[in-house]
Amino acid sequence: VDVLLNSLSDDYISNSVALLSEKGRFVEIGKRGIWSMDAMKEKKPKAEYFIVALDTLHQENPSEFQQLLRKVCVDFDAGRWQPLPVTVFDFATQFKDAFRFLRLGKNIGKVALRVSTASPSSSSLYD
Repeated sequence: VDVLLNSLSDDYISNSVALLSEKGRFVEIGKRGIWSMDAMKEKKPKAEYFIVALDTLHQENPSEFQQLLRKVCVDFDAGRWQPLPVTVFDFATQFKDAFRFLRLGKNIGKVALRVSTASPSSSSLYD
């Protein structure tokens, strides 16, 4: 893999790094349990390592953030990007299945729980 966008943490990072080519680019968007520059250099000395704080970029560098958003939108429109798949489970009847699915660690994309739009007079999930 030449470019890896990572949000995993702790022990999972080493699995991602193992997939990275010798001179690849590792873009870290996670916040907790991320590697230092030194840790990355130890495992992949020729790779480039970028830590990107997407949650604060819009405040710290608004022009760079706007440029990034424009590029992503243009690339989506051109078909260079595809949205991540979403696996949806019903909250009321499948929440345990959703957690079992996540525990397997084989999901790609997002896992979501759908909450029905029942009226307030409906019986509670906790009854």
